Amino acid sequence: MKKSVLTLLASACVALASNAQNYRIEDALSEIKNGNYGVAKEAIDEAAANSSTSNSPKMWKVKGDVYYYIAVDTNYSHLDPNASYVSLESYIKCVQVEKPERKKKYTPESLNAMVYSAGAVYNKAFYFYEKEDFAKSLQYFEIILTAYETDTTNNTQKKLVAKNDIVQNCANIAIKANDKAKAQKYLQDMINDPKYLSANAYVQLSYMYLEGGDTTKALDIIDKGRKKIPDDKTLFNQELSIYTQLGKIKILLSKLTEVLKNEPNNTLYLFYRGAIVNDNAIKIMESAPQFSDSASEARKNAKKATKPADKKKYTAQMDAYIAKRDSIYKVANDMFADAEKDYNEALLIDPYYYDALFNMGVMFFNMNKELVDKYNFIDVYSKTAEKEEKEVKDQMQELYKKALEYLEKAYEIKSDDDGLLLALQQTYSQLGNKEKSEEMRSLRTGE
Repeated sequence: MKKSVLTLLASACVALASNAQNYRIEDALSEIKNGNYGVAKEAIDEAAANSSTSNSPKMWKVKGDVYYYIAVDTNYSHLDPNASYVSLESYIKCVQVEKPERKKKYTPESLNAMVYSAGAVYNKAFYFYEKEDFAKSLQYFEIILTAYETDTTNNTQKKLVAKNDIVQNCANIAIKANDKAKAQKYLQDMINDPKYLSANAYVQLSYMYLEGGDTTKALDIIDKGRKKIPDDKTLFNQELSIYTQLGKIKILLSKLTEVLKNEPNNTLYLFYRGAIVNDNAIKIMESAPQFSDSASEARKNAKKATKPADKKKYTAQMDAYIAKRDSIYKVANDMFADAEKDYNEALLIDPYYYDALFNMGVMFFNMNKELVDKYNFIDVYSKTAEKEEKEVKDQMQELYKKALEYLEKAYEIKSDDDGLLLALQQTYSQLGNKEKSEEMRSLRTGE
C-alpha cells in the first residue's frame, strides 16, 4: 500500500516538472512577443535542458524562433554569435522529431521559418569565409544542405539558392581548408547529379587527382564530363592539358585535329596545335648536334689516317653521321612548316593574335640552331669554306629577318612583355643592330 502511494507521488512530481517546463516554453513565446529575446533565450534554454521537453517538437520550433530573432537583432546578437546556426538547427530538429503518425502541428511552421533562418546562416557562412575561418564557414554551408534535405517541400532551396551552388561552395571551402576528402566528396556529389551541367566540378576534381598523381582518374573524370557535356570547351581544354602533362603528343594532336575539322576557325586550337608541333620540333632538333660532333671527330680521323682503307672507313662514318643529323633536321623542319601553317591560319583570322605573332618570331629564331650547327661544322681548311660560310650566314640572316618581322608586330600589340623584349634584343643583336638591341635590353632591365 505504501509502495503504491510512493509511486503515485513520484508520477505526480514528474507531471509537475513537465508542466513547469512547458510553462517555460510558453514563457519564451510570451517574451518573444514582448521583444525580450534575452529572457526568452533563458526560458527556452531551460526547457531544452530538461529531459521532459528536450525532444519536444514545440520546444524545437520555439527555440528556432528565439535564436532567429537573436541572430537578426543587433541588440541581442551578442548573446550567441552562432544564433543563426542554432536557429536553423532547431527548425530542422523540429521537423525530424515530430512523429509521422501525428498530425504535423509544428512542422509546417518550422519549414516556413526555415527559409529565413537559412538565409541568415547563408550570410554568416560568407562572413566566416571572408574572415578565412574556413572550418566555420563550411559548417554553416553544410547545415544549409541538411535543411534542404529536411525540407521535402523544396521551398527553402527555391527561396535561397540552388543546392549545387551550396555544394560548390562546400567544395571550394574544403579545398581552402585543405580537406581533400570532403572536397572530393562534394565535387563527386555534383557530378553524380544528372541535372548538373557545369564543367567546374569535373575540372576541379580532375585537377585534384592530377595533384595526387592519379592521371587515370583525372582523365576518367574529364571523359565523363565530356560525354555529359560534349560541347564544353573547358573540359576539352582540361583534357588537352592532361595529355600535354603526360607527353602523349600523338593523342593530343589527334584530338586537336579532330575538333578543328568542325571548328576550322578556332584560333585557340590552331595556335595550340602549332605550339605543340613547334615545341616538339625544337626537342627533336636538340639531338642533332651530337651527330655533327661525331662527324667532326670522324673527319679528323680521316685526315690523320695514313692508310687508304682507314681514310675510307672514317669518311664513311662521317657521311653516316651527317646523314643522320640531316634526317633529324628534316623531320624538325617539316614540323616547323606544319606549325607555321597553323600560326598563319590563326593570324589570317586574327592578325592581332599576340601569342601567334610571338611564337612565329621565336620559331624562326630557333630554326637557326640548325644553321649554327652546320656553320660550326664547316671545315675551315676546305677550299670552299669561305663560300659555304657566306651561304649559311645569308640563310641565317634571312631567318633572323623573318623572326624580327613577327616580333616587331607583336611589340606593337604588347610592348611590356619581358620574353618579347629579350627575343627582340637577341634578334637585333644577331642582325648587327646594336642600338636597337641595347634599347630592348634597357626596356627589359630598366637600366
